[in-house]
Amino acid sequence: MSALVAAGAGVAMILGRTSLSGADRYVDSAWVLVGCTMLVPQVAALLRTAVVELLEGAPNAQVQAHVHDVITAVRDEFGLNETALIMSKVGRKVYVEAMFLVGPDTWAIADEDSLRRSFATYLGDLPYEPWLNIGLTTDPVLML
Repeated sequence: MSALVAAGAGVAMILGRTSLSGADRYVDSAWVLVGCTMLVPQVAALLRTAVVELLEGAPNAQVQAHVHDVITAVRDEFGLNETALIMSKVGRKVYVEAMFLVGPDTWAIADEDSLRRSFATYLGDLPYEPWLNIGLTTDPVLML
């Protein structure tokens, strides 16, 4: 921005010494418009990020890939098959909602707790705070 101000001063000085000396009074306003135009890409990127956050958009591709890797690891560790998964990110939190289809009378609450602990351990290295909602169901209709 300092370079922009210096360039504006230079343009005003040059215009003042030509037959267009009356136009030098508009240089300041024109340069403000140029400066604002230069800031548009940064403002647009900031607004895009804010809208995604407000709408609880999906986390970036790297975080999504990591969560999918964790799902695979947990499925292998606990012998689970079908999974439904929803992810969103708001601020410093990543919300992970995973539902697993299991056979009837095959899981106890202690087993489900172990599943949650495993998820939390695997997701501990994320740069965000994971909020987990892990569920088990025997009914495919109740999958997310």
